[in-house]
Amino acid sequence: MRPFLQDIATKFLIRQTPVNGNTTLTGTTDVPVITGQTGKTIYLLSCLATNSSTTATRVTLKNGSDGTAVADFNLTGTGGNAPLAVFPMFVQLTKGNGLFAVLSTAVTDVRLNVYGYII
Repeated sequence: MRPFLQDIATKFLIRQTPVNGNTTLTGTTDVPVITGQTGKTIYLLSCLATNSSTTATRVTLKNGSDGTAVADFNLTGTGGNAPLAVFPMFVQLTKGNGLFAVLSTAVTDVRLNVYGYII
């Protein structure tokens, strides 16, 4: 490969691995969603959450266990109609940290799916 092409490839082609985390939340303690990897950074791109409980709750996504909140949102409770929250985002976690989630109120069933990539 010619030197200038190698420079372009090195500088502009990101070597990334897609990552997604799926979990069910029911309580008010931190739950791992995506496991961190030593020396790697997780970038979050989108989130999908449903609540099939009759109780409304707030979902908080955290940068590491007991870490800083990077996103949070409310989910209404309808008891089986599964209210849906979908939102795009671009969040960079601290290198080596995983993504954790916690609810403000215990409920019977919040499903959380988070998508992104790891470098």
